[in-house]
Amino acid sequence: MEQERLNHSMDRRKRNNSSSHYRIKTGSGVSILIVASEYGNRACELTELLLCHVGFKTVPVVSVSKGNGYVRLYSWENYVAETCYDKDAESISLSQDEYDDDALLNAAIEKYFLTLTKQ
Repeated sequence: MEQERLNHSMDRRKRNNSSSHYRIKTGSGVSILIVASEYGNRACELTELLLCHVGFKTVPVVSVSKGNGYVRLYSWENYVAETCYDKDAESISLSQDEYDDDALLNAAIEKYFLTLTKQ
């Protein structure tokens, strides 16, 4: 079931003809690019590196899905702090359905990662 959901999620994000990256279609001025994907030890575990652009600002965001129905979004610095240095890091938790919906993912990234001031 989870593998089917992941496959459906990747099918919706069609490969861009000019590059090896996946582009998530958004209606606003925010552009989200899936730069890298890595599967974990189980088939339902997936880590993705997203590059999020708005105007001249670009923010790397890491999404981690453990297959439990939730996806955690980290800033690059927080992801490195948690995985490499075993520090508690801030992250945003979304349901898998919210993550798969391009408009909701766009809104969450814009609110938590692309704001000009810290939340």
